[in-house]
Amino acid sequence: MIERRKQTRSTINYPVYFIGWDKDGNVTAQDIATGLNVNENGMLIESDSFINARRIEIMVKSKDKTTIKINGAIIYSTPSNKGKFRTGICFEETPESTLLFIDEMIQAASLADA
Repeated sequence: MIERRKQTRSTINYPVYFIGWDKDGNVTAQDIATGLNVNENGMLIESDSFINARRIEIMVKSKDKTTIKINGAIIYSTPSNKGKFRTGICFEETPESTLLFIDEMIQAASLADA
């Protein structure tokens, strides 16, 4: 498969909570998933069910146990070979807030692996 991303993704394997909304602003999904990888443009999460939403808010615990959030658009949600669903998300925040979110999440994920 040809890699189309301009930025390298960092593997995180870290739990995330999400809420998804449809085009009318109705909540259509909320659950816990695993953040698989992330970069400054977006992230890939894996959940037990299909995420039928257009917009999504991702929430994670930072290293100091506060909740950090970021909003994005769902680009795709497809079945994986594990019987789960992988969902690609494009972040819609400012570059500064996106980089802060990513940095906090990567630090928390690395502490969880230790």
